[in-house]
Amino acid sequence: SNVGGLIGYANYTNVSQCYSNANVTGTGDYTGGLIGYATGRTYLDKLIKSECYATGDVVGDNYIGGFIGYATYTDINACFAHGNVKSTANKSYVAGFIGYGAQAGHMGYLINSVDITNCYSIGKVSSTAGNGFAAGPGSNVNSSYFDSMTSGKSTPATQSRSTEQMQQQSTYANWDWINIWEMNGYPILKKIGGPSFIEIPKVTADSTSDTVSLNWPVVSDAT
Repeated sequence: SNVGGLIGYANYTNVSQCYSNANVTGTGDYTGGLIGYATGRTYLDKLIKSECYATGDVVGDNYIGGFIGYATYTDINACFAHGNVKSTANKSYVAGFIGYGAQAGHMGYLINSVDITNCYSIGKVSSTAGNGFAAGPGSNVNSSYFDSMTSGKSTPATQSRSTEQMQQQSTYANWDWINIWEMNGYPILKKIGGPSFIEIPKVTADSTSDTVSLNWPVVSDAT
Protein backbone atom coordinates (compact mmCIF):
# COMPACT_ATOMS: atom_id res chain seq x y z
CA SER A 1 0.00 0.00 0.00
CA ASN A 2 0.94 3.68 -0.48
CA VAL A 3 3.29 3.22 -3.46
CA GLY A 4 4.24 6.02 -5.87
CA GLY A 5 6.87 6.72 -8.50
CA LEU A 6 8.13 9.69 -6.44
CA ILE A 7 6.31 9.60 -3.07
CA GLY A 8 4.36 6.80 -1.43
CA TYR A 9 2.49 8.85 1.21
CA ALA A 10 2.36 12.65 0.95
CA ASN A 11 1.00 14.12 4.18
CA TYR A 12 0.69 17.88 3.66
CA THR A 13 3.74 17.87 1.42
CA ASN A 14 3.55 20.45 -1.35
CA VAL A 15 5.08 19.20 -4.60
CA SER A 16 6.01 21.28 -7.64
CA GLN A 17 8.09 20.84 -10.82
CA CYS A 18 8.75 17.16 -10.17
CA TYR A 19 8.36 14.08 -12.31
CA SER A 20 8.72 10.31 -12.39
CA ASN A 21 9.37 8.00 -15.33
CA ALA A 22 9.34 4.86 -13.17
CA ASN A 23 6.97 1.96 -13.61
CA VAL A 24 5.14 1.42 -10.31
CA THR A 25 3.76 -1.84 -8.90
CA GLY A 26 1.83 -2.04 -5.63
CA THR A 27 0.54 -5.19 -3.91
CA GLY A 28 -2.37 -3.43 -2.20
CA ASP A 29 -4.30 -0.16 -2.35
CA TYR A 30 -3.17 3.43 -3.11
CA THR A 31 -0.77 3.19 -6.05
CA GLY A 32 0.07 6.15 -8.29
CA GLY A 33 2.50 7.11 -11.04
CA LEU A 34 3.79 10.05 -8.96
CA ILE A 35 2.15 9.70 -5.51
CA GLY A 36 0.32 6.77 -3.94
CA TYR A 37 -1.69 8.58 -1.23
CA ALA A 38 -1.94 12.37 -0.94
CA THR A 39 -3.65 14.39 1.79
CA GLY A 40 -3.70 17.94 3.10
CA ARG A 41 -4.94 19.03 6.51
CA THR A 42 -8.31 20.69 5.89
CA TYR A 43 -10.33 22.15 3.02
CA LEU A 44 -8.72 25.53 3.75
CA ASP A 45 -5.23 24.08 4.22
CA LYS A 46 -4.71 21.80 1.24
CA LEU A 47 -1.78 19.92 -0.20
CA ILE A 48 -0.78 21.53 -3.52
CA LYS A 49 0.75 19.83 -6.57
CA SER A 50 1.70 21.91 -9.60
CA GLU A 51 3.67 21.43 -12.82
CA CYS A 52 4.44 17.75 -12.31
CA TYR A 53 4.10 14.65 -14.45
CA ALA A 54 4.37 10.86 -14.42
CA THR A 55 4.98 8.62 -17.43
CA GLY A 56 5.43 5.13 -15.93
CA ASP A 57 2.89 2.30 -16.00
CA VAL A 58 1.02 1.69 -12.76
CA VAL A 59 -0.22 -1.68 -11.44
CA GLY A 60 -2.04 -2.29 -8.17
CA ASP A 61 -5.17 -3.64 -6.51
CA ASN A 62 -7.52 -0.68 -5.92
CA TYR A 63 -7.28 3.13 -5.74
CA ILE A 64 -4.88 3.30 -8.68
CA GLY A 65 -4.13 6.35 -10.84
CA GLY A 66 -1.64 7.31 -13.51
CA PHE A 67 -0.74 10.35 -11.38
CA ILE A 68 -2.17 9.81 -7.87
CA GLY A 69 -3.81 6.73 -6.38
CA TYR A 70 -5.91 8.38 -3.64
CA ALA A 71 -6.28 12.05 -2.72
CA THR A 72 -8.12 14.18 -0.19
CA TYR A 73 -7.78 17.91 0.61
CA THR A 74 -5.58 18.32 -2.48
CA ASP A 75 -5.24 20.90 -5.28
CA ILE A 76 -3.66 19.67 -8.52
CA ASN A 77 -2.71 22.21 -11.18
CA ALA A 78 -0.92 21.86 -14.54
CA CYS A 79 0.03 18.19 -14.28
CA PHE A 80 -0.21 15.17 -16.57
CA ALA A 81 0.07 11.38 -16.66
CA HIS A 82 1.05 9.21 -19.62
CA GLY A 83 1.36 5.75 -18.05
CA ASN A 84 -0.98 2.80 -18.44
CA VAL A 85 -3.00 1.85 -15.37
CA LYS A 86 -4.06 -1.67 -14.40
CA SER A 87 -5.96 -3.21 -11.49
CA THR A 88 -4.89 -6.78 -10.85
CA ALA A 89 -8.23 -7.35 -9.07
CA ASN A 90 -10.38 -5.48 -11.66
CA LYS A 91 -11.55 -3.01 -9.00
CA SER A 92 -13.65 0.15 -9.44
CA TYR A 93 -11.39 2.98 -8.31
CA VAL A 94 -8.94 2.96 -11.18
CA ALA A 95 -8.39 5.87 -13.59
CA GLY A 96 -5.89 7.44 -15.95
CA PHE A 97 -5.11 10.40 -13.68
CA ILE A 98 -6.45 9.97 -10.13
CA GLY A 99 -7.79 6.68 -8.80
CA TYR A 100 -9.96 8.19 -6.07
CA GLY A 101 -10.76 11.78 -5.23
CA ALA A 102 -12.36 11.73 -1.79
CA GLN A 103 -15.15 13.76 -0.25
CA ALA A 104 -14.47 15.17 3.21
CA GLY A 105 -16.10 17.15 5.98
CA HIS A 106 -16.10 20.97 6.02
CA MET A 107 -18.24 23.07 8.39
CA GLY A 108 -20.58 20.16 8.98
CA TYR A 109 -21.03 19.29 5.30
CA LEU A 110 -19.62 16.57 3.11
CA ILE A 111 -17.92 18.28 0.16
CA ASN A 112 -15.58 17.53 -2.71
CA SER A 113 -12.05 17.90 -1.33
CA VAL A 114 -9.96 17.60 -4.52
CA ASP A 115 -9.63 20.30 -7.19
CA ILE A 116 -8.03 19.36 -10.52
CA THR A 117 -7.30 22.17 -12.99
CA ASN A 118 -5.54 22.15 -16.37
CA CYS A 119 -4.41 18.52 -16.27
CA TYR A 120 -4.63 15.53 -18.62
CA SER A 121 -3.93 11.81 -19.01
CA ILE A 122 -3.51 9.46 -21.97
CA GLY A 123 -2.72 6.00 -20.51
CA LYS A 124 -4.70 2.83 -21.13
CA VAL A 125 -6.98 1.97 -18.20
CA SER A 126 -7.30 -1.80 -17.64
CA SER A 127 -10.24 -2.33 -15.31
CA THR A 128 -13.82 -3.00 -16.30
CA ALA A 129 -15.26 -0.40 -13.93
CA GLY A 130 -12.39 2.13 -14.18
CA ASN A 131 -12.71 5.44 -16.00
CA GLY A 132 -10.57 7.61 -18.20
CA PHE A 133 -9.59 10.44 -15.86
CA ALA A 134 -10.73 10.66 -12.22
CA ALA A 135 -12.65 8.08 -10.21
CA GLY A 136 -14.35 8.61 -6.86
CA PRO A 137 -17.02 11.14 -5.84
CA GLY A 138 -14.89 14.00 -4.51
CA SER A 139 -13.08 15.69 -7.42
CA ASN A 140 -13.89 19.06 -8.97
CA VAL A 141 -12.43 18.79 -12.49
CA ASN A 142 -11.80 21.99 -14.45
CA SER A 143 -10.40 22.31 -18.01
CA SER A 144 -8.88 18.82 -17.79
CA TYR A 145 -9.05 15.98 -20.30
CA PHE A 146 -8.13 12.39 -21.17
CA ASP A 147 -7.50 10.62 -24.47
CA SER A 148 -10.47 8.33 -25.06
CA MET A 149 -8.70 6.43 -27.85
CA THR A 150 -5.49 5.53 -26.01
CA SER A 151 -7.22 4.97 -22.65
CA GLY A 152 -9.93 2.69 -24.01
CA LYS A 153 -12.47 4.58 -21.90
CA SER A 154 -15.24 7.04 -22.80
CA THR A 155 -16.26 8.30 -19.35
CA PRO A 156 -16.46 10.86 -17.87
CA ALA A 157 -17.76 12.24 -21.19
CA THR A 158 -17.12 15.86 -20.20
CA GLN A 159 -13.36 15.21 -20.12
CA SER A 160 -13.20 12.76 -23.03
CA ARG A 161 -11.34 13.85 -26.20
CA SER A 162 -9.97 12.04 -29.26
CA THR A 163 -6.22 11.68 -29.88
CA GLU A 164 -6.48 14.29 -32.64
CA GLN A 165 -8.15 16.73 -30.25
CA MET A 166 -5.63 16.01 -27.49
CA GLN A 167 -2.81 16.97 -29.85
CA GLN A 168 -4.33 20.33 -30.75
CA GLN A 169 -3.54 23.35 -28.58
CA SER A 170 -7.04 24.74 -29.19
CA THR A 171 -8.50 21.90 -27.07
CA TYR A 172 -6.96 23.27 -23.89
CA ALA A 173 -9.01 26.37 -23.22
CA ASN A 174 -7.69 28.78 -20.57
CA TRP A 175 -4.32 26.99 -20.19
CA ASP A 176 -1.23 29.18 -19.78
CA TRP A 177 0.74 28.72 -23.01
CA ILE A 178 3.08 31.60 -22.26
CA ASN A 179 4.55 30.53 -18.93
CA ILE A 180 3.65 26.87 -18.29
CA TRP A 181 2.79 24.76 -21.34
CA GLU A 182 4.03 24.02 -24.85
CA MET A 183 2.97 21.46 -27.44
CA ASN A 184 5.17 18.50 -28.38
CA GLY A 185 2.63 16.03 -29.71
CA TYR A 186 0.71 16.29 -26.42
CA PRO A 187 1.22 19.24 -24.04
CA ILE A 188 4.43 19.22 -21.99
CA LEU A 189 5.70 21.53 -19.26
CA LYS A 190 8.12 24.28 -20.29
CA LYS A 191 10.19 24.18 -17.10
CA ILE A 192 10.68 20.42 -16.74
CA GLY A 193 9.70 19.09 -20.18
CA GLY A 194 8.09 15.74 -20.84
CA PRO A 195 8.08 12.97 -23.45
CA SER A 196 8.12 13.80 -27.17
CA PHE A 197 5.75 12.30 -29.71
CA ILE A 198 7.09 12.15 -33.26
CA GLU A 199 5.04 10.37 -35.92
CA ILE A 200 6.94 7.47 -37.52
CA PRO A 201 7.11 8.02 -41.30
CA LYS A 202 5.56 5.48 -43.63
CA VAL A 203 8.08 3.46 -45.65
CA THR A 204 7.13 2.14 -49.09
CA ALA A 205 8.98 -0.37 -51.29
CA ASP A 206 9.05 -0.59 -55.10
CA SER A 207 10.65 -3.51 -56.89
CA THR A 208 11.77 -3.73 -60.51
CA SER A 209 13.76 -6.71 -61.72
CA ASP A 210 16.52 -7.31 -59.14
CA THR A 211 16.29 -3.88 -57.49
CA VAL A 212 14.21 -2.82 -54.48
CA SER A 213 13.81 0.88 -53.72
CA LEU A 214 12.78 2.09 -50.27
CA ASN A 215 11.11 5.49 -49.99
CA TRP A 216 10.26 7.56 -46.93
CA PRO A 217 9.68 11.24 -46.09
CA VAL A 218 12.34 13.15 -44.20
CA VAL A 219 11.40 13.97 -40.57
CA SER A 220 13.13 17.08 -39.28
CA ASP A 221 14.19 17.58 -35.66
CA ALA A 222 13.85 13.87 -34.88
CA THR A 223 16.16 12.33 -32.30
